[in-house]
Amino acid sequence: MTLIPEQMVILKGTFPKIYEPAVISNLQKLGLTEFIDVEAKAHTSARKLTEERKKVYDARERLSYIIRTLLADDEKPQVSREDRIKLEGDSLEKTLKFAEEVLGKHEEIAKRLDKEISKAKRILEDIVKAEEVFGQIHSSEIAMMMLGRQHNVKLNQPSYESEGEYITASVGIVDSSLAHRLEWSLKEATDKRCYIEIAELDELNSVILITYLRSEVEKVKPVLREHAFKELELPPSLRLNLEESPLETLRNERETLEQKLEVLEKERKEYWKQNGKELLAAQEAVEIEVERLAVSLIFRETEYSLTFWAWTPKNKADYLQKVLKEVTDGKIILESTVPTFEKKHFPTYVPSRKVSEPFQGITNSYGLPGYKEFNPTPIMLFTFPLIFGLMFADIGHGIIIIAIGIYATRLRRKGFQGGEFANYIVQGGELILLCGISAVTFGFVFGSVFGREDVIHALWFSPFEGLAIAPGAETHGENPEVNIFGFEGQEPVMAFLILSFVVGIIHIISGLSISFITAGRNHEHFEHKALPLFLLWAYIGGVSLVWQYGTEFGDWGSPLGPIPGPQVFWLVLLPLIILSGIFARHGIDGIMEVLERVLALLSNTISYARILALLMVHGVLTQLFNVLGEGMGEAMGIGESNGLIIGIIMGCLIVIPLEGLLSFIHTLRLHYVEWFSKWYYGEGHEFEPFAYTRIYTEVPEIAVKPVATPVATVTTA
Repeated sequence: MTLIPEQMVILKGTFPKIYEPAVISNLQKLGLTEFIDVEAKAHTSARKLTEERKKVYDARERLSYIIRTLLADDEKPQVSREDRIKLEGDSLEKTLKFAEEVLGKHEEIAKRLDKEISKAKRILEDIVKAEEVFGQIHSSEIAMMMLGRQHNVKLNQPSYESEGEYITASVGIVDSSLAHRLEWSLKEATDKRCYIEIAELDELNSVILITYLRSEVEKVKPVLREHAFKELELPPSLRLNLEESPLETLRNERETLEQKLEVLEKERKEYWKQNGKELLAAQEAVEIEVERLAVSLIFRETEYSLTFWAWTPKNKADYLQKVLKEVTDGKIILESTVPTFEKKHFPTYVPSRKVSEPFQGITNSYGLPGYKEFNPTPIMLFTFPLIFGLMFADIGHGIIIIAIGIYATRLRRKGFQGGEFANYIVQGGELILLCGISAVTFGFVFGSVFGREDVIHALWFSPFEGLAIAPGAETHGENPEVNIFGFEGQEPVMAFLILSFVVGIIHIISGLSISFITAGRNHEHFEHKALPLFLLWAYIGGVSLVWQYGTEFGDWGSPLGPIPGPQVFWLVLLPLIILSGIFARHGIDGIMEVLERVLALLSNTISYARILALLMVHGVLTQLFNVLGEGMGEAMGIGESNGLIIGIIMGCLIVIPLEGLLSFIHTLRLHYVEWFSKWYYGEGHEFEPFAYTRIYTEVPEIAVKPVATPVATVTTA
């Protein structure tokens, strides 16, 4: 974790072809290079895929299909380092051999399961649809019988798909607005020799059952087409005849298919449970090889050599060159240069430790630091937990948050993969842990344990002392006066408000200072340096005047006021006048920008009052559950003490997730809006090194100087 992104250089390397596997495997293992696809130059050409390389892509597609088929909604197995599958090596030949062995064992089984499950699901969907439609028709069998008797015809068990000897039926869906028009048209066309039943399916469509004489088919079909009649399609295997209820037939078929699907799903899950790790291991090995092939394809090739260009951190360039020379027996030509193009095109590399990764994630969510920009993460590592702890100051709740943070970090180390929300918790384990420590620390400072201020004595003062912050709660103490940062005789709540403003003022001053330092460091235009400098001058001047003379701004500078006019001029007005003069060359827009920045400073400072507001919310909610628990204990006859325990437990279950999330969001806002807006742009693009983390496989340690073996013949463009 660094305050400034690592300086980057471009490393160019040219080496004999026989060392290609050694160079690529070591570069991937080190993970310190981001390759650049440079346009082909003279005497070089882009590379084409060999048959052997094509096999790798084919194996990836086949393995992906098998895993998609067998994995379904199941979770991927968690694998410890000891349980990883040991491979003979990670060369192209050995990877393909391992992949083919796995495919030979599992591919046919996966295809069979996929075919049978897909077919069963497809038929089941049709049956469910048919059930829904026939469920709207309550008297289909009676209607068929009545029509047969009316015309003295024999009912020859006509099915849905094979017509009877004398009578047939059609069931389908039609637009509700056309249903009765269709009924009239059919009766007129058949001289009323048909029976029609209409049932509403949904707001727009109706189900229609039509029974008619077989001799009338040529009259009925055109009418149905004219009214956009959508005949119900059923699988050929289903025979819905007049002697059986259509719903009963469909229901029996559905139950049979559901049982079959249950058996198939059980078989799939059991097979995945037994073989999923091996399949994922093969996929991982092939993916690693695919990444290597993708990189090798952008290498530039001559008859005997290969050339690559890659970004790498400047402080790692010497080490990288040493390794590459060793694995190529010194037969590589290396050149490290700092390109002359604009710095915005440089990738940003910000190495981080485990403890800072969640904080770096917060920074990156706003925007990755630019190449010449300060990284806020090292500062946030202290300010974020500090502000959260002030909002959530409580020893008991803080200890629970610490426990959650420890558990989350352990789950992450075990490779836990859960739902989206669970993964946020797991990946942010260190952040949660530090926030919990801060909450416990300030819990001691302000003397709060599960919302009670009468358990321990505050190391500094209790913000709620002398207040009943929840209905039914007792006041804590006699509302003593607190002296804080030169403000004497303050009530505890006002003292905490002053503390909140102090934190905000320091935070904003640091942002303006960093903005000025960044502008100077990057040799930016004079205006970019002047803006933070003179705002900082006016801001510190205004804060010092408020600190010394209070907030009666109407008296500032007046003949009878407490503040001499010259102080207001020199400390506040002069820097703003100078700044306005610098920006006056932009006309009214320049003046308005200065005014906007000044007003933003004032509103941003006031915004830090939310620290007190969130602490009050935390106190009110906690006290509310405490009082509720005591009341329940008294009503249930178990005593107020036991009731208090119940209230504390209920409070923990609700207050910690609810108010903890609120505190996190508002802490995030104070950083994104009040702090980042002063100096941080986050317009960088990430350094994406050529690397791969093994989860399911393990290979013998790559020697620093592997044996160079010739690769398969490569055709050139």
